[in-house]
Amino acid sequence: MNNKLKVKFRKPFNFEGKEYTEVDLSGLEKLTGRDMEEIEKTLSRENLDTINGELTLRGTMLYASRATGRPIEFFQALPAVDCRRIKNTVINFFMMAI
Repeated sequence: MNNKLKVKFRKPFNFEGKEYTEVDLSGLEKLTGRDMEEIEKTLSRENLDTINGELTLRGTMLYASRATGRPIEFFQALPAVDCRRIKNTVINFFMMAI
């Protein structure tokens, strides 16, 4: 597993009665073009930027949700600092692919 894709939270995070201390985004490596297309469609339906969707907060949350299998609400409920770290991790993952 790529440790660069594991984001540790600053403090434990409770979601739907379960405590989390980190999130593993290594599932990003398994996403396909179809996944990207579905995320782009979602952004388009929400009238959000689809050209650089993987650089937007909403886009990175959708990628993280798809990569982890956790609902988008999980990422929306995170403290801002942890959400920002996840956003940066997703962006860095895609930027390294260039």
